[in-house]
Amino acid sequence: MDELRIMLQNAAFKQDVRRIAIFIGNDPVLFGSLIDHVFSDDFRQASKAAWAMSDCAAVHPDLLLTHMRRLGDGLSSALPVAVKRNIVRVLQYYDLDEQTAGPVAHACFRFLNNPAEPVAVKAFSMTVLYNLTLKYPDLGRELRETLHAIIPNGSPGIRSRAGRILKLLERKTR
Repeated sequence: MDELRIMLQNAAFKQDVRRIAIFIGNDPVLFGSLIDHVFSDDFRQASKAAWAMSDCAAVHPDLLLTHMRRLGDGLSSALPVAVKRNIVRVLQYYDLDEQTAGPVAHACFRFLNNPAEPVAVKAFSMTVLYNLTLKYPDLGRELRETLHAIIPNGSPGIRSRAGRILKLLERKTR
């Protein structure tokens, strides 16, 4: 596990993060250690670990399944932007259970309603929330209202993603 910590400390470029993902491979113990680093108090280490987590999950999606609840609950705490962005990015690709869906939905709505939140975090949050409406249709109304509220002051990326999500929600209700 010290080797992982050292690799995270020395990671500076995309290829360094890829080396970490290759090092972890499909090892659930190493991946669990990486998740511990995602929630580290060290901003740089947490950010690099979250980036590596995203790369690992793309190749070995099952590794993340046992950590969903921790990721969902973790979104309610103060996290570096890079950590939030990577957690919400990977959550777009998973079917969240009821225990995880609640904290994740709450966090994603909070991100959408925060004008200071970066575009990527908001965009990924919209997709996560839309995916949750497929399983929990009652969220659709709140998502529509939230998207309509943020569109007027949103960046072009926010307006584009919100418009696509609103069209998908509209098709769903027909």
